[in-house]
Amino acid sequence: MRHTIERLTGQGVLRGEGMDHNVFYALVVEQDMIESRTMGNPPAFIPGMKTISGCVRVIHPSQMPGPSVEKFLLRLSDGRQLRVFHLGNGSVKGTGDFF
Repeated sequence: MRHTIERLTGQGVLRGEGMDHNVFYALVVEQDMIESRTMGNPPAFIPGMKTISGCVRVIHPSQMPGPSVEKFLLRLSDGRQLRVFHLGNGSVKGTGDFF
């Protein structure tokens, strides 16, 4: 079972090799919940893998990078940062957790 932990929207900065763009972002943090069979009721769940995905929109659309195998750094408005792959059409996928 997948559980949405957090939804994030705001304005941040997308950084890559030779680029630094102000972007609007919308991210969803989801986590797998693994059911653990117990004698109790209700069943217990163990937190599993987290995934972070969503989209970014460059404030000046002519500067939007294309799909890339390069990792970009997305800095959120709350100060957290996330390494992401840009999948094209503004879609991004986190490569790990926030730092």
